[in-house]
Amino acid sequence: MTRVYGCGVSILIRHPYDRRNWKSKVDQRIKPIRRLLETVSAVVRDVAHRGSRQKRKIGVFEEMEPRTMLAADLLSVGAVYIEQDLGSDALGDTIEFSFTGGAEQTELRQIILSTDRVIPGLSAGDVVFDVAPGGLGADGSSAFAVLQKPAITTVFSHVLDGSTQMTIDLSGFYTGDKLVVSLDVDEVEFFSPYESELDRINSGLDPITSGVEFQGVSLSASFTAPGFYDQSVSAQFWNKYDAELSSSGLPLTPDYASGLRDRTAGAFATGQQSPLPVVIGGSVVLDRDANGREDVTDGRISDVTLELFRRSVDTYVDTGLRAVTDANGKFEFPASDSLTPGIYQLRQVQPHGYVSVGAAIGSVDGLASGLAISSDVITEIDLSAPSASGRDFLFFETQPVSVSGQVLAEDYSSGESALVGVSGAEVDVLRNGQVIARTTTSIIGEYSVDGVLPGDFQIIQRTPENLFDGPEIVGTVNGTPSGIIIDNDHFSGLELSAGQSARDFNFIELMPASLSGLVYQDGDAIIVDQDVFLDDVVCRDGQFTDDDTAIAGVTLMLWNEAGQLVTATESGHDGSFTFENLKPGDYSITELQPDGWLDGRERVGTAGGAIDHIQFKIAMTESEVRGIVDSDRIDGISLNSNVDATGYHFSELLVIDQETKEPIRWVGPPEFDNNLPITVYEATVPVVERLEFSPPLAQSTLQNHQRDTRPVAIPQNGSGNQIAAYTWHLSIVDGGFPRGVANIGNVMPIAVNTNTVWDEYDLTVGEWTIGDAKGAIDLGIEAGIPVTGDFNGDGISEVAVYRNGHWFVDLNGNGRWDEEDLWAELGAEGDLPVVGDWDGDGKDDIGVYGLQWQSDLLANAEEPGLPDPQNLYRGVLKNVPPRVGQSSGTRALQQSRGGEVREDVVDHVLRYGHGPDAPVVGDWNGDGISTVGVFRNGVWKLDTDGDGRISEADELVEFGKPGDVPVTGDFNGDGIDDIGVYRQGTWILDSDGDRHETAVDEVFHQGGPNDIPVTGDFDGDGIDEIATYRVKKSA
Repeated sequence: MTRVYGCGVSILIRHPYDRRNWKSKVDQRIKPIRRLLETVSAVVRDVAHRGSRQKRKIGVFEEMEPRTMLAADLLSVGAVYIEQDLGSDALGDTIEFSFTGGAEQTELRQIILSTDRVIPGLSAGDVVFDVAPGGLGADGSSAFAVLQKPAITTVFSHVLDGSTQMTIDLSGFYTGDKLVVSLDVDEVEFFSPYESELDRINSGLDPITSGVEFQGVSLSASFTAPGFYDQSVSAQFWNKYDAELSSSGLPLTPDYASGLRDRTAGAFATGQQSPLPVVIGGSVVLDRDANGREDVTDGRISDVTLELFRRSVDTYVDTGLRAVTDANGKFEFPASDSLTPGIYQLRQVQPHGYVSVGAAIGSVDGLASGLAISSDVITEIDLSAPSASGRDFLFFETQPVSVSGQVLAEDYSSGESALVGVSGAEVDVLRNGQVIARTTTSIIGEYSVDGVLPGDFQIIQRTPENLFDGPEIVGTVNGTPSGIIIDNDHFSGLELSAGQSARDFNFIELMPASLSGLVYQDGDAIIVDQDVFLDDVVCRDGQFTDDDTAIAGVTLMLWNEAGQLVTATESGHDGSFTFENLKPGDYSITELQPDGWLDGRERVGTAGGAIDHIQFKIAMTESEVRGIVDSDRIDGISLNSNVDATGYHFSELLVIDQETKEPIRWVGPPEFDNNLPITVYEATVPVVERLEFSPPLAQSTLQNHQRDTRPVAIPQNGSGNQIAAYTWHLSIVDGGFPRGVANIGNVMPIAVNTNTVWDEYDLTVGEWTIGDAKGAIDLGIEAGIPVTGDFNGDGISEVAVYRNGHWFVDLNGNGRWDEEDLWAELGAEGDLPVVGDWDGDGKDDIGVYGLQWQSDLLANAEEPGLPDPQNLYRGVLKNVPPRVGQSSGTRALQQSRGGEVREDVVDHVLRYGHGPDAPVVGDWNGDGISTVGVFRNGVWKLDTDGDGRISEADELVEFGKPGDVPVTGDFNGDGIDDIGVYRQGTWILDSDGDRHETAVDEVFHQGGPNDIPVTGDFDGDGIDEIATYRVKKSA
């Protein structure tokens, strides 16, 4: 507090306490007064500051001690005695009582009048109460009677006849009330303690007791009030009391009333009530899961010190009081600490070995109070009301947890498995879904994150460069196996409570392996000049020796165990080939038979394997070679980590026909219905004998009906099993003029009877429902699949239908198929149509998803992906069409009925997804380029970087459930496509774009179980709408 000499402000704030509504009254009444005080303080400081600058001393500031505002008004109580008789004792005397002030609900509970004025015991000069006939007293007596009281007041008197003390107990007597009682009072003028005869004693009593004679009688008054200590005051009656009566303001009879100054006496007293002390308490919680609330599994912490501070003006001052939690974790600053009402602050002294989680405010007399400004401080605890009780103020502590493990690499270079530490590997530790630590492994591959709060933990490791992802090993939590593996290099489900440790969560990586061998001619040329079986002649051993000749430029392809092409290479000038940087696993090598040689023996190298031979004996007569069927393939090569496998040799035979002097040439395989992995050789001379096949090919045909767009099944490890591979074929149509009218580098003119195509189908059987509108669009075809897209770039979606490779696009947007629309041919029976903007020009293009085509493996090997800015694959241009030799098929296109039909190579061939997957397309990152994705049983996998390959950069999302139909679109207008599902007429759309199914997502009901859902921006507002399609019943 600051005193300013020269100017001053004095403000008295009184606030009647109402414990039932204390908090609200303080807020409503004190806040405006605080603002007034702040304004006055600012004015005073400004005046003093200006006086200082003007060298005129107008104020001196002096620091003053903090002061506590009194909580109750001053008590003022009074009593007036009136002698009612004039020369006789016919009437009782009256005594008036009243009081004012005090705390709210202050009651006067007891009044004591003591008339023993001289020496203890009855003696001359005392006054006695004559309240019963026949007893001590002069003339007549008058019993105690209540002449006036408030209706709610109850009065109990305790007075004996002839006694010198009267006690009145009261209930319901409050400030401003008045009590008037009547009884006879006699004065003792003469008394002998040796006299025992009552009449002689009474003869010494005066029946008339004037005000002067009543003077000196003692008055004692006792008060009670909620929240305050009981208060007692006392005074003596005096004959002259008008001044005291006037200052008290009490409604009592004045000294000179009716001219009876000698008949009255008054007693007045004041007192200040003291508020009861406030108390405050709470607990320190062992928050085992660090969730900031007390659960049934939590505990309490003992021996934690709490400090108590009290607000003084605008700061908090240490009270010097301390509390320590008991065995149950509870603390209290009790009444014995004599805490006066005020605003308090609790500070926790951080216990050793614990980590603060948070703090929670408690309540004061049942109302929430306080502000937790940190995990160790709760302030603004309003204990201003007398005897206020603050309870349940909580501080949450926990014991830190730790997570540790290793990143190890498997090494088989010594021939036996060994694990070596990987240094510098990056590991993320997540708590409750948020990354809390990013660390790298030590020189021995160890990682550790200590001193963190408990919670639900995940550990994610990023596979180091030049290593391949291997298995993960689940560790333990406090010695008990815990956690699950939810993805590559990803542990989840580690529930760590206070003080627990997760150990040995290890990531095993694989070192790259290599595979090498030779391609060579086994021995000298073989001259065939007689009728023998070729395999009897070419019985070379396949061993590479000095008489063998290296063959350069031979293509060798490496396949993984899933039948997927990994890479291809060519033999060098010395016939050698090497596949490097391979992920450990099972592989196969196939050789494209070099022209001019026949297949010899293959040799298995150091990592094992099996040679896949299917021998077909072909008779040769008169030097006429009928052929040999064999396979250039080594299967079952098992590469371990950090192993360089060598010795995989492909030997070839140079066989010369003596008559023609020409080598017997390999002309490539015809198409076999059962897709056996075979190779066919054919002689240059006429064949005069029948081919003898062993085993017979009863289910095969030599009719070569091969088409590039035909699905192909890839043999797996030569076992006869087949793997159905699925691919995407994406074609840029650009509204009918792909890559501009003049770009004809990859255009192949074709002859198509377009009139037949244009009129072949009934395209009026569709029924589209867009919002509430139904029947405005009739474009449809039996067994067709509806699609939508902005095919002309006007910002509004057009409709289209697809059937067995034929596309019918309503390019002019009039809702029906007519001569100005767009026809395309892409795909085959069983393919699913997809639509997206593959080149970012603002116009949607087309594509299909289905069984892979004949040349997809080679096309996909050259595929750079879509031109998404996040696609860093290969570092080559992604938005230029492939050369004809690099593509696996074509797409036909005709813009309007009279337009020319053009055929372009397919722009992109992607391998993303498997048979049961449903294809989805969207602009997942808002860059204007559509990329692909797949949906299966409620799980979405989105190719967010556009490389067309399943990789770690892709996003895995759970939205929906098995049986749902996936839908996509920009449902909130933010430029990023959202996901959703259609469930037999119910639409669930991820309208907030967080790719999680939450309560805020939009749910619509439109359509039925047999309808097909579609989406599109049909009004051009930038937000996609929902629609359904069905074939009209009449169709």
